[in-house]
Amino acid sequence: MPLALAAWVLAATGGCAAPEPTAPNLLLIVVDTLRADHLAPYGYGAAETPRLARLAQEGARVETAYAPTATTGPTHAGLFTGRFPRSVGVRRNAVPLAEDHATLAEILSAAGWDAAAVVSSFPLHRRFGFAQGFGAYDDEFDPKLASVRHTRYAGHAVPEGFDRRADATTDRALAWLASRERQRRPFFFFVHYFDPHEPYVAPMPYQRRFSVGANATLREQAAALYDAEVAFTDAEIGRLLDGLAAAGFAENTFVVLTADHGEGLFQHGHLFHDVHLYEEAVRVPLLLRGPGLARGLLVEGPVTLLDLLPTLLDLLDVRQPAEALPGRSFAAVLRGEGGIDAERGIVLERREFSAERVGKLSVKGEQLALRRGRWKYIETPEEQRRELYDLYEDPGERTDLHESRPAVARKLAEELARWRAATPAAAAAGPVSPEDRKRLEALGYAD
Repeated sequence: MPLALAAWVLAATGGCAAPEPTAPNLLLIVVDTLRADHLAPYGYGAAETPRLARLAQEGARVETAYAPTATTGPTHAGLFTGRFPRSVGVRRNAVPLAEDHATLAEILSAAGWDAAAVVSSFPLHRRFGFAQGFGAYDDEFDPKLASVRHTRYAGHAVPEGFDRRADATTDRALAWLASRERQRRPFFFFVHYFDPHEPYVAPMPYQRRFSVGANATLREQAAALYDAEVAFTDAEIGRLLDGLAAAGFAENTFVVLTADHGEGLFQHGHLFHDVHLYEEAVRVPLLLRGPGLARGLLVEGPVTLLDLLPTLLDLLDVRQPAEALPGRSFAAVLRGEGGIDAERGIVLERREFSAERVGKLSVKGEQLALRRGRWKYIETPEEQRRELYDLYEDPGERTDLHESRPAVARKLAEELARWRAATPAAAAAGPVSPEDRKRLEALGYAD
């Protein structure tokens, strides 16, 4: 850890000694590609997600939560540092997170928590800096069990797998929990599930349950395959939570579940993610349960995943860093005290592309969005494209009001311009090897 970062972490933790053994644990579960509106707790009738529904009943559900981007690496960089992805130079997958940005794992490790992680896909591999602060970081994938398979690259064997399925991830996570039975120090455990990311290949029992007729549209077929993956993941998360309880940790552990982004499912002409900042791509679930939190609490929001770092530090009673971060703690709201400003502004970033098109879709230049109250403004300057939606009346973002409500659009554009000027884009930490780039492109992560 660089000296400047060490000093920063020391200031954040107050140089405190190890916490008491009764200090709470933290289990952070992030599910790749999980739309909020395809879950039972968020009103989706076709969902088979009883464990997530139970988690929401046992704690708090945030109605409107946003990932900062629609891409895995940048969102995790923002979640772990509490900073915008552009501020830490991680604006696409396979770009390393620089060591001079303090992460949640580093802060908690310095404060006395044991930090460990089990991740499930190559974009979160340790070579991209996400293992910072973790004492154990499981990113080894068996190629025989991967859902995405690459065996050769440029004539050479690729020995490792690209991803790990949800059942294998739960097995690894339960093994780590079993190793904690005689440990006295509290833990921070990060578990990342790759399902329901494409190629949508849930185990056959789930596929059969969600099968659709021969006359189903392409969108209906994609949604059914996706929902099967979500159901499979829900069951595996339930198995993890059962293991947490069996090990005796449930009562003294904060459980936080969210996602790094959503999925298009052809709602705006794109099946996957990355390219849009519409609600289906960036609105994610956020469920929280733990000691002292209100049960069955509905938090309207909006919040951003950048709010999680200060919120979790508050819940764990770890001193906030002196350096100002863009996120806001809502720990008091989770304890049933007050609410969140419904008019606060939430800024969203599209990942950076070097190409100008992904398939038939243009991805030229920067795209940013601002959610404030009922309004959502999206701006793509290099394409001279601006959009405005009333999310209260038009949650599906079908009717662009940019021309009919110019005063609203202009006000939000000015606010976004001020944010852009105050939030310069940092340089990336380093290049990506040709081998790693090949694996990402083969999975569908266009450059």
